[in-house]
Amino acid sequence: MATPSKEVDNSGKQCLVCGVVFGLQGPAITKLLVFSKKTSNEVKINIETCFNVSLDEKTYIRSTVCRPCNRKMNRYVEESKNIEKMRHTFMTNMSNVSQSTPRQKRQVPTTMTPPVRKGSVRKKLALGGTQQPICSNKASELNPVEKRHESNLLQGTDKENVCQIQDEMSVTTSMPMILPNIPRPGRPASAPAILVPCATQNVFQELPNVVDTDQSAVVKVTVESPAHRATYVINGWQRKAIKQMAMGHTNYALNAVWSDDLNRLYLQRKIMDNLDKEMDSVCSIKNPSILRETEPKKLHSVSTKAIINELKTKAPLFHSFLQTATLRKRARSEDNQDKELHIVSPACVILKARNKDMSAWASKNAVTMQYGGCSTMVLKRLCSQFVCVGPTTALALKKKAGIDFDKHVKDAASSSVVNRTDAVLYQDLQRTHMKTSTNLCKIPMAYQEPVCIYDVNNSFTLRVSMPIAIDPDFLAVTEAITHQIKLSLSQVKDQFQIVGDNVDMEVKAKHMATDRRSKSIHWFHMFAHMDEVHGYEFSEDHDRELSDVPLHEFLPSTYEASKLLDRLVIHWSRVVTRWIPEFQQLADSVVRHIPHQYSDIMLEKTTTIPLGLLFHNENDEMIEILKELHERYVPVDKSVYGHPKVREQIFFGGDQLTEERARNAQRARIDADSFWEGFQGVIPKNEDWHAFRIAFQRMMEVLSSPQTTGDPGTFFYNATITNNSNAKLDSLNEYQKVKEAFNLYLDAYIVAATMKYLGMETIDGKGIISPEIFKLPKEQRIKWLLEMLRPCAERFVSLADTTNLEKDVSNAQNQAIYLCSICAKEYKYRKARDNHEKKIHNLTPAIDMDKMSDEDEEDHIWNYGSVYITLGLMLRNADDAVSEGDGEEICAMWKWFMPFFKDRNSTKYAVAAVHLQALLKGLLSPKDAHRIMWNRTVNRRGGKGHRVSLDFHLENLNLALKNSLKHLGVNLTENAAGQEARALQAVVDIVNSQNKDLNVTKPSGYHKKYQSQTDFNLVLDAIFNQAKMFDFQPGRKFKAAKFSEFSRNIVHLKVNVIKPWLKKWIMLWSAEQRQLKAISD
Repeated sequence: MATPSKEVDNSGKQCLVCGVVFGLQGPAITKLLVFSKKTSNEVKINIETCFNVSLDEKTYIRSTVCRPCNRKMNRYVEESKNIEKMRHTFMTNMSNVSQSTPRQKRQVPTTMTPPVRKGSVRKKLALGGTQQPICSNKASELNPVEKRHESNLLQGTDKENVCQIQDEMSVTTSMPMILPNIPRPGRPASAPAILVPCATQNVFQELPNVVDTDQSAVVKVTVESPAHRATYVINGWQRKAIKQMAMGHTNYALNAVWSDDLNRLYLQRKIMDNLDKEMDSVCSIKNPSILRETEPKKLHSVSTKAIINELKTKAPLFHSFLQTATLRKRARSEDNQDKELHIVSPACVILKARNKDMSAWASKNAVTMQYGGCSTMVLKRLCSQFVCVGPTTALALKKKAGIDFDKHVKDAASSSVVNRTDAVLYQDLQRTHMKTSTNLCKIPMAYQEPVCIYDVNNSFTLRVSMPIAIDPDFLAVTEAITHQIKLSLSQVKDQFQIVGDNVDMEVKAKHMATDRRSKSIHWFHMFAHMDEVHGYEFSEDHDRELSDVPLHEFLPSTYEASKLLDRLVIHWSRVVTRWIPEFQQLADSVVRHIPHQYSDIMLEKTTTIPLGLLFHNENDEMIEILKELHERYVPVDKSVYGHPKVREQIFFGGDQLTEERARNAQRARIDADSFWEGFQGVIPKNEDWHAFRIAFQRMMEVLSSPQTTGDPGTFFYNATITNNSNAKLDSLNEYQKVKEAFNLYLDAYIVAATMKYLGMETIDGKGIISPEIFKLPKEQRIKWLLEMLRPCAERFVSLADTTNLEKDVSNAQNQAIYLCSICAKEYKYRKARDNHEKKIHNLTPAIDMDKMSDEDEEDHIWNYGSVYITLGLMLRNADDAVSEGDGEEICAMWKWFMPFFKDRNSTKYAVAAVHLQALLKGLLSPKDAHRIMWNRTVNRRGGKGHRVSLDFHLENLNLALKNSLKHLGVNLTENAAGQEARALQAVVDIVNSQNKDLNVTKPSGYHKKYQSQTDFNLVLDAIFNQAKMFDFQPGRKFKAAKFSEFSRNIVHLKVNVIKPWLKKWIMLWSAEQRQLKAISD
């Protein structure tokens, strides 16, 4: 039995109309489904309309049509609708002619010769027209399609109008009928007929060429008025234009008009006249353009968007011309905002060439190029091309911009004292309803027990449980009063700080002589920082003298070590979720931004005001600098004795050298009769960036040595195997380069310690985290992660030596009485105190390394890894506190670095750290202490984690100032430099607005940390596998002699060293405090 043949359904593989097989014949052709919901069955409707058939969905559900066939059918359907519309219009016109009166018919001439007026023939000939008779009847020459159309039109008309109807038909049938398979430009006349698969004949028959030519088409124009009626036969470009207008193709008609040379010349003149009127409107003084705005402080508002909007409104033709000239056709059709940038510069150059006062954009260009260091000759060349203004005009703009550059600061200094009634009322209510005189905001740390609360927003807060009874009604009242206080304090006068530093430059003489030498310039540059935290809720009266502060409060306590460890665990969690694959699943369960009480305020952009240059050197002329500060910015009241009276002291910050010079200058005039004469109107203070930079330098001295190149796991060994020459540079001069490598290696140490603690053999180990953890809510995952990593951090972070130093100082001062770091309870023995802290306050005592007196019990390689992690995390925590604006944590890190500075012979920075603690604890009032703590950073762009130290911001301003002074060259004088410095803020605003308008990305100042996975794996292998650094093996040592006895203690100070040193400085500052108090009284 023969196998039955299987029917193959090829309906979806070939075109239903032409039969082409998809994928086999020629190039790939797109196919379309006949029945498709996406196209609303458009293909099916086209087929039924063209072929007069009905398609069944069940039969043709999988049928397809090629795109060329569908395109032909679309054209056929569209032209059929147009012809039907024209037929309806034509029949309506014929009906109107047949209903006309006999008198009107007699007025119609029998020929095409109209009444000729003088000069009309010459005028028509000049325009390309001719006169021809109307009596030509070409019915016999019509093709079959025209005849068939004529027979349909003549149904219902009388015989006497046949000639006129046929003449009118010549206009209608001369239009090109766009039907499939008709020869057109770009397509051969022998195009194949359209076939339907499985059919015996073509549905589309070969149609004749009905495209009329210029010779066969006749266009008649009838001009009718009450007096006469004339008909004209039009040829040339007029025939084409009128024909296309009659068909409704305005664009084609305009093309016909434009084809004539005389018409083109006439239209160009009309367009130019219109363009000239638009340009006059833009440059008009009555309605001034934004390009006339040359006020320096308003130039940053002259943006590309504003210019484009003005051109679209006042000069749309000019705007279109520029778009066409600067952009390709495809680019003009795209929706892209950058295409408008192509118009702005040409438009501004053209408008400035037309009117020299239209120079706002040119002024911005000149200021920007001078800021970049362009020379005078460059500006002159560009000014001749109308790209920018000349150098003289640019300098005049800067001079004008420098007027009242520090008005805001002077207004703040001269404003009246704030009314503190609300703040005093707030404090009185607190004292009345509480059992202690300490207000809510100043509860001693000894009475607080922190409890971490985690929320969904990747942050945590510290809930403080207080053993003080507070009336619930009082809390409600206090909240309402606090709200009113905040509203009133938002309207108080601004408070500010001043930060200054030397700007060091050298100008080399091109032609050196005895009276013409190179210049070594050292000028003092300053800026003002408007306070974001005012501290009006705190008292302005000193609550205790500096001499009353115990010495041990200047050293970190056990409680502060516990707080620091909480933050270090957060940094630890960021590292493990970054590098360990299994922990990467908890990347969303990491605290990215550690909150504090002023987190919302620190999100806002900070107001900073450059204060120009003082032409003094801080190394030799600090007294002159302080004198000018007092005369300009210190708030004073006029005194009847001739000397102003200092009303309020302001903070004057800088690096350690600036702060030391200022304090010494004030100490030299401590015996003055008033604060004004003794220059006591400013309070010198240290800023943070320089101090933390010095701390990093001292850390590298501890951890890095070229002798350890052959010891696996050390810093120099890691730099060698990763071929990182930057890591071996000087850590002070190449701070960012060395720190980048240091941070990468720190991550490797933390990961290796975590792997050892969790018993992981490789970094890709599995099974550490239970699957149930990932199902927990986010806040519980955060809590679980931190609780799991805390014992690991306690194991490898060494803080005991510093806290033990605080205890020893406390015991020496209190005759061997051990105080609890939480509740200050006294104990005679340290062991009893430690047991109390562990049982009552749940504090884990730090490991006492003093017990490990025998050197054989120490693992010096393990000690190196522990110290590296400890110092690295402390520095990372300090940087994180700066970026978040956490002033309290910044001051705490100063306290931690103080013994480290002292131990590493950075005595001046150690003194600066003690002086900062002295300001907070006794030298300043609670209000000023709060201000100096929380106003230590600046946010230059807004947002979380974008803050920098005040002295770091000043370094950036110094760089900007040097860029502005470049164009002066050897002509750098005090007058020119002062003018540039006063205009610095306006110039920076203009440059930033220019970068924003032109989408030019400016370096943000953030040093991106490029961390190579390959380098990380190499360092991790050296630490974990080669050195086995965290496998505790007593007696291990490095080969290098310098690190052979590496100790775990980061501080090696003894009580008999630190105590007298602290006491000396406290006594000195206490004496100065008493003397200043006597002067103020």
